Amino acid sequence: MNKLFLIFMILMVSLAAREEAFATKECPAFNNMKHSKNTHAVHLDTAQKYTILKYHKGQALILIKGEQPAQRWVNDECFSKSENGSNPMNVKKSDSGIVSIEDELSKSSVKTDLTRHTKKYKYNNTSKYDNPKLSQHNLLALSWHNAFCETHRYRKECKRSLLPFGKGKYREKHFV
Repeated sequence: MNKLFLIFMILMVSLAAREEAFATKECPAFNNMKHSKNTHAVHLDTAQKYTILKYHKGQALILIKGEQPAQRWVNDECFSKSENGSNPMNVKKSDSGIVSIEDELSKSSVKTDLTRHTKKYKYNNTSKYDNPKLSQHNLLALSWHNAFCETHRYRKECKRSLLPFGKGKYREKHFV
């Protein structure tokens, strides 16, 4: 019973920790913390309020509805800063109360556009790959097996048969 109560309390604290803030810049929203991938070229919209789930080393994990993946990483600079030190991100706690079905149905009668919170930009640098002189049908095949078996000779996939009698096994000549 105590474990259940403890799990319930941790869950409630994590739900209450969510915050909402408006973006002040049109920053890109990346899939990972290293900012190496931005699926669908998602950028923040300054008129939209975003749910901030977590802060980590100058970055914020936010929730963007209608995108896949919905959780994206942005820089802290994308949100407004205030003068007081206790709330550096000018963040307001979100209401995590119970919502009635009637309220949700009344909201759904309004035009809902799931992608209005983001601005999507098309990449303009794809024209450099449209060169007709470059072959579109080249294939580069690499094999890991030879290099791996040089350093791991006693692994199962690298062992040779003891009595080949002049013929090797099929798998020895046809690497995957």
